[in-house]
Amino acid sequence: CDGVHPSSSPANSSAPSTKVSHCSPGCANSWVGDRYCDEPCKNAKCGFDAGDCGIDVMREGMFLVDIDPMKPETLKVVLESTNYSTVVNLSKLFPTGHVTDASHTNPTMVIAASISQKLQILTLIFDPEHKLPTKATVYMSGKNATGEIAHYKFTVEV
Repeated sequence: CDGVHPSSSPANSSAPSTKVSHCSPGCANSWVGDRYCDEPCKNAKCGFDAGDCGIDVMREGMFLVDIDPMKPETLKVVLESTNYSTVVNLSKLFPTGHVTDASHTNPTMVIAASISQKLQILTLIFDPEHKLPTKATVYMSGKNATGEIAHYKFTVEV
């Protein structure tokens, strides 16, 4: 990381924000998952930059969730209060690696979210100062194994 960062904007943002939030000192939330390895974002609080710095460090340092495509609505991810981020394996839901739309509720809990089509993962970053317990619902659409558009939702609780 040479300290120079390409301009980026938060995903699914409808209006520009005047407040820049940071998941870790030196790492703006909008830098997470921007396809550029940001050394200040390469930590658990920032979801290890959502795979931008490699997937191996994510496997070692993050809570990994697999979703059963036959029962995605039954997924209830319960995290400990010390989990700042989680990575959701999307390869069984969208084997073509093509997510067309995604959103989540509770933006004060989920401060950043990033989908990597290449790695077929969803990374969620949580605000460590958010009052517990709390939950958010994630909605996703994309092409399933047969090429049809599929819609999924699941809940994350901390």
